[in-house]
Amino acid sequence: MTDKEVLAKARTYALSLIDQVDHYPYHNVGHTLDVYARTAYLADMEGVSPEEKTDLLIAAIFHDTGFSSVYPQNEAVGADIAEKFLRGIGHPEERITRVRRIILATIVFSRPSDLLERIIQDADLDNLGREDCFMNMERVGLELLTVSGTVFDREKWLSFSELLLTQYAYHTETAKKEREDRRQKNLESFRMRYR
Repeated sequence: MTDKEVLAKARTYALSLIDQVDHYPYHNVGHTLDVYARTAYLADMEGVSPEEKTDLLIAAIFHDTGFSSVYPQNEAVGADIAEKFLRGIGHPEERITRVRRIILATIVFSRPSDLLERIIQDADLDNLGREDCFMNMERVGLELLTVSGTVFDREKWLSFSELLLTQYAYHTETAKKEREDRRQKNLESFRMRYR
C-alpha cells in the first residue's frame, strides 16, 4: 500500500472516530482538520522527507481520537488506536513507533525530542499565536467545564490558560516567525482581559 493510500484510509478512519465527539466545543473535527492542515504546512516549510510527512499527518489525524473513548490521558489512547489501525493495514513497525511517539508529543507541556515532535506541538497549539486565540480558549474552557468529567472551575481554567500562554514557545522556525509575536500579544491581552 502506498503512503497516499495509507494516509487516505487513516483520515477516513480517524475522522469517523472524531465525528463521535464532534459536539465537543473544541476537540472536534474542526480542530483535528486544523491541526492536520497546519502540520502539512509546517512539514513542507521545515523540509521533512515525504515519508516523515506522511507519518506526521497520520499522527495529526489520530492525535485526538482518544477522546472517542476517554477524556483524561486521551493521547495514549489515541496512540493505541493509531497503532492498532496501522498494524491492521500492514504499516511498517518502525513507522508505527514513530507515529505513536509523535502523538504522545501532544501531551501538554511535554518536551519535543526532534523536529517531528516540534512540528506536531506547534500545529496543535497554533491557536495560541492567532487572532482567534481567545475564542478557542473559551471553547476549551467550556469543554473542560461540561465534558471532561474532571473537577475544573473557571479559575482553574484561567490559571491553566495563562500558564499555557506563558510557558509555550513555538519550536519550529516557521512557527516562531509566523506566530510567536502574536502569542506574546495574546498573553498581554489575556492578562488585561482576565486578570
